[in-house]
Amino acid sequence: MTKSKRINYKKLPIININNVDVDINNNKILRSLNWKLRSDDHWAIIGSNGSGKTSFLKLISGTLWPKPGSGTRRYNFDGKTHTDAVEALKRIAVVSHELQDSYTNLGWDFKAIDIVISGIKKTNIPRLESSPADYIRARSYLRELGLTKLNEKPFLELSRGQQRRILIARALAFNPKILILDEPVAGLDREARKSLRNIIELISSRIITICSYHNDQDLPINTNNLLYLSNGTISKNIAIDKIEKIHHKDNTNQSPIEEKKLANKYKEIIVD
Repeated sequence: MTKSKRINYKKLPIININNVDVDINNNKILRSLNWKLRSDDHWAIIGSNGSGKTSFLKLISGTLWPKPGSGTRRYNFDGKTHTDAVEALKRIAVVSHELQDSYTNLGWDFKAIDIVISGIKKTNIPRLESSPADYIRARSYLRELGLTKLNEKPFLELSRGQQRRILIARALAFNPKILILDEPVAGLDREARKSLRNIIELISSRIITICSYHNDQDLPINTNNLLYLSNGTISKNIAIDKIEKIHHKDNTNQSPIEEKKLANKYKEIIVD
């Protein structure tokens, strides 16, 4: 009798997308996707409007399903592999413009600290009674992101950038293994982009981050993988060393990738 090989789950990708298509209302949205997320990855998903970035993030976060029969999406959390998204929804926190707009459109004018507590309670809005310990935790997340002065501010009175940072604090309160930020710097001015980029760098020092962008500017220095989307397909998949701080100099005219080429060689991965 031959012994079966034992699988080392620690070496398996946390998320493994294999030849997946996604259709929405019979429209082809994503095609032939192959992608893996490992425990030391920090991804930038790059593409223009309509390239499929948001749909891709929904696919990996578990809120959008692969087209039946097109391929597989597997999650590996704590040594257990799943094809359903139940565990993923517990381990992945998402901050998107869709979420931010919902607070505005629905008039959810809660205090900033109560929105962070909703992350602790894992609810969309503050609905459950909060304990003193909840408030202590919420204040710690706000303090970490430099938002202490906004604790008692109504959400709808905050600037767009401040709202986004509050929602990131809420996502951290969820205690996720993976944080997904959909176009976190879009629509922000130069100083707000810089501030938010610094926050992402702080966060990515301890958890996996996946962020989408229109281009390869303003990438956090911890970014070590770039995925380019075009018309719902992966056009390029690149592994790089951590981006040097030099590309964040205010007066540079080069993109991070152009400067990275000068500073370090990078290896382009054949998408498998």
